[in-house]
Amino acid sequence: MNQKLFIGLISSFVIVVILFLYFYFFTVNNNKPQAIDVVPSSASIIFETQNIESAIQNIKEKNFFKQFNNAEKLQHFSTELFLLDSILNTDKNFNEWKQSKKTVLSFHTDISKNLHIFLAIEINEDIDVIEAFSWLNISFPNRFKITKRLYNKEIIYDFIDFKGLNNFSIAIKRGILMFSFDGSLIEEGLIKCKYFNSYNNTELKKLNFVKTISSEINVYVNYKNVSCFFNSFMNDSSSQNFNFISSVANWTGGNLQINDNSLIVNGASITDDSIFQFIDIFSEQIPSSQNITDKLPQTTNFYFSQNISNKVKYQKNLVEYYISENQLNNYTKYNDSIEQNLNIKFNQGLVPSLGNNYILANINANGMSFDSSWIGVFSPQNLNEFINAAKFIEAKIKFSNNDTLDSSQQASSKFNFFPIGNALKFYCAGFEKLNIKYYCIYNGLVIFASNTYVLNHYLEKLVESNTLQSLESYKDAKSLLSNQNSIELMVINKNTLNLVNNFANSSFISSVSINKGYYKKAEIFAMQFTHQSEKTFSTQLLVQFNKSENNVTELVWEASIDTTIITKPYIVNNSNTNEQVVIVQDANNSLYCFDKEGKQLWKEKINSKMVSGISQLDIFNNGTTQYLFNTSNQIYLLDANGKNLQNYPIWIPAATNYPLSLFDFNSDRSYQIFIAGKYYKIWQYDSKGMLQAGFNPKEIWPNSIQPIHGFTLANEHLVYNLNENGILGFYLNNGKAINSIKLDSTLKYKFVNHIQTDTGTIRFFCLDSSNTLLICDIVSNGTIKQQTKYIIKPNTYFDLLINQNIGQVKIVIRTNVGYEIFDNKLQSNLSYVWSDSSSTNFPEIINLGGKEVYVYLSSMNCELILTEKNNKPHSSFKFIGCKHFGLGNLFGDEDIYLASGSNENKLFIYRLK
Repeated sequence: MNQKLFIGLISSFVIVVILFLYFYFFTVNNNKPQAIDVVPSSASIIFETQNIESAIQNIKEKNFFKQFNNAEKLQHFSTELFLLDSILNTDKNFNEWKQSKKTVLSFHTDISKNLHIFLAIEINEDIDVIEAFSWLNISFPNRFKITKRLYNKEIIYDFIDFKGLNNFSIAIKRGILMFSFDGSLIEEGLIKCKYFNSYNNTELKKLNFVKTISSEINVYVNYKNVSCFFNSFMNDSSSQNFNFISSVANWTGGNLQINDNSLIVNGASITDDSIFQFIDIFSEQIPSSQNITDKLPQTTNFYFSQNISNKVKYQKNLVEYYISENQLNNYTKYNDSIEQNLNIKFNQGLVPSLGNNYILANINANGMSFDSSWIGVFSPQNLNEFINAAKFIEAKIKFSNNDTLDSSQQASSKFNFFPIGNALKFYCAGFEKLNIKYYCIYNGLVIFASNTYVLNHYLEKLVESNTLQSLESYKDAKSLLSNQNSIELMVINKNTLNLVNNFANSSFISSVSINKGYYKKAEIFAMQFTHQSEKTFSTQLLVQFNKSENNVTELVWEASIDTTIITKPYIVNNSNTNEQVVIVQDANNSLYCFDKEGKQLWKEKINSKMVSGISQLDIFNNGTTQYLFNTSNQIYLLDANGKNLQNYPIWIPAATNYPLSLFDFNSDRSYQIFIAGKYYKIWQYDSKGMLQAGFNPKEIWPNSIQPIHGFTLANEHLVYNLNENGILGFYLNNGKAINSIKLDSTLKYKFVNHIQTDTGTIRFFCLDSSNTLLICDIVSNGTIKQQTKYIIKPNTYFDLLINQNIGQVKIVIRTNVGYEIFDNKLQSNLSYVWSDSSSTNFPEIINLGGKEVYVYLSSMNCELILTEKNNKPHSSFKFIGCKHFGLGNLFGDEDIYLASGSNENKLFIYRLK
């Protein structure tokens, strides 16, 4: 053999071997799971991102989220998510992992219908969890206890929060860090990670092609589990309402685009290779456009449209779907009985005449039940062909004596009687909901319904041009969706919310009722499917949010009362109406309760003017509302009807000058009520009005000069009072005095308050007799760390004002002539002269239009002023004659509402902008 040829062959062989070895080891070394591979199988929705930090920040900055997140249920979830984000963001190394590694966040529903999240991050290394998370005990001293346990020979670390609210678990395996507030999800994630090749989700892998390099977030929807997610919000009788979703498809996946007023997913859906699923009915159908949906009324709850190009193939697939769902026999028996009796074939006459565009819609017609409000809308290509087919069937029905058909009613001048029941369900997907008895023709459309009332409602809206085409949010949504499709589902959320009482559980109904305005912000939800290839469909999902309303402050309503309002109006929840109400007191010592529309719900007289504000309780832990407050010598606890509960009102033997103090130290609604009484007494009651040992009463000397305050430190529940000598007294919950907390004993304090920065630190704000404001921290061992001190102007009072939206503390000093407000760096934010020394109203801080706005009563004519810091006017309006005001969320939307009383014995409600 030629030597050069021999050397060439050997060299080629060596290169090939090296290449094979390289690719073998490269494959072996990279044969490790990705974050999405370890997601537990119960996931209903999965988000995948290369940078979760950026993704979360992007969502938080959007206008719709700022509005929508005020809804209680969503706020609970986002609080958990952002707590997770803030915990993990505290550590520098962990923050770097999040910013550079692929992360998956998934949602899960357990058998108890609770919602959980699961987080997995590709960190490309296995780390020592105890060491890596040691910063938790530094950043959150005395808050978390870390324990570890074995599961399937793998270590899981459980982080126990001493508050008992946010226990979570962490595990690391093969370069994947897993985190969840539900330890069982970590267990399954570990198993999937450990036996990665056995648990490889081939269905999810099929959707890899939908990922794009530019997409920040990919979204995956598991139809089987989404049905469980939705059913978790249903009542027991409707707990299976969403089971049909599991047969729609297997998975949908795509990239998520986040705009200021919309979320849209562009991707694909896949169906099961082994069974026939719902969207398979539309395989091989060429997508088309139609404008029938434009002509649906604005009162539409939701619609389902179908565009068919090959009706023979469509009906063949529909039969196959019914077979897979074990529904074919019932359908064919029903149709056979009608067709045999009439001696006709629907698929030879009526069905072909209906055209190729079908719409099934549910209409929100007043007085009609959900089941009676279905309509079917068709656009025949040849209307005369339909009319002839319909007349032929009508004539057959008229002379029929079959019990299946109702021929006892006659057609009206407006509507044609057509009692074929739900026969079209055999020819039109989804039409099993429509029980046809009547139809009418309008502008080339054929509309079927079960009653004339809903048909008449539809026609009235068409005549008025009150259709979806005139709804801005609908037009915005349609502009974002594909013009051509095979299937389109659209839900008009603001209408659909009215249906929740029929299906949802009490918790969800309550949440929707209280926060209906927020949920309405997600005005439209839409889905589109278009056949792409075998078992694959192009898919779009859209959530369209309302655009901002006009930026004008307006009067919502006014109500008359007997005499002048003497207290701040309070906006609170009412469990009878499941909505917000306004409670206010007049000079006759009558309490009035108005609903959000201004209707007076009740009026009850009490013994004297309220000293405290109104605290909203749920002492029975069952969703009912109680209102707690005190006068100078009585404590009241009213139910939602304004009636005192048993044992109330409670007489305060020594009377009081101060508002009661309410604590729920264990966060379990085991409320404790404290009163700083006159004549050297402190009293404590439980929610049943029973005096408690240790404070029955607690003898003190000298008198308290402010309400009782309380906090939790190192797992101890403590209360304190400030006496006339300027000395603080600290007590355990059993009344035992403790001396381990010592402020500067050389000073005489005029006012003291605090905030709890975390479970191990209390920050005290103390105003002494020399007008020096001292700020110091007390940590769990009793050590005091001085922060700063500030000399202020002569004063008569001070308190703390906390902006709940951003967690900032403001220091409010009341001087002899007005108020001064400082930020947490003791920089002056606002100063003004008070309006009336007898006013009980404290300045308040709110967020309007993304700005921090102060609300207060001015010196001239008791005008109510809204201003930004440094006295920069926020708006030009002024409410004249206002003596007392209250702020809150009355309609469950993102807006702030002002309740104010005037000298004219009126209560006004304004929507602030």
